[in-house]
Amino acid sequence: MTVLTEDIGPGYCSVEDVRALGITADILAASYIEVLIARTADLMDSYLGGTFKLHEVQEWILSNHGTGRLIVSDYPIIELLGVKVRYALNEAPIELSIFDPQTGEGVIRYKGKSGIIERIDGGIFPEPPGATWLHYTAGYEPEDMPGILRDINARLAAAYSLMQIDGDINPQGLSSIGEGALSLSYGGNNQKAAALLEGWKEALSPIRRLSYGSL
Repeated sequence: MTVLTEDIGPGYCSVEDVRALGITADILAASYIEVLIARTADLMDSYLGGTFKLHEVQEWILSNHGTGRLIVSDYPIIELLGVKVRYALNEAPIELSIFDPQTGEGVIRYKGKSGIIERIDGGIFPEPPGATWLHYTAGYEPEDMPGILRDINARLAAAYSLMQIDGDINPQGLSSIGEGALSLSYGGNNQKAAALLEGWKEALSPIRRLSYGSL
């Protein structure tokens, strides 16, 4: 798979979103907050099964059942740009036209929110060793980004911002806290940080991508 992610910012939220959670300019500079936004967005993507930022995908998919429907794991699909099928390894790919509702022409239709791509001409996608090539954009435009992604990214970035700050002795005797590959030292704001971290995976669970593959 080739994924080309556009430069639309470091993550799902803005520095202002993190500032609203109490990380003021005298606590941490905007440039470092952006670093933490990017790092925690990557942590979210690892849990979610891929990025929801707007990006471009080009990939070959093996359809194991030889049906007229595929469900991609990288959704929602914003726009389907191209579909090709190859029924044998030594065959040249055949390009299939995408359905145009205005003209009624085309043999491929897609349902963006669920990532379903289907043939409406009665044909099937090839079984291995054949494959289907897809070219599409996926994710969300910044203005359409689900609020839960913005909110959790801001919470995580704020939590890790707080864990950078020196302060009172940790009353629980702990020296660090971590999520995934991230582990930072406690400061005096450990309780605030822990509260921001609490339940973030459960909050994101309803929108995790499922690795459907082909049906």
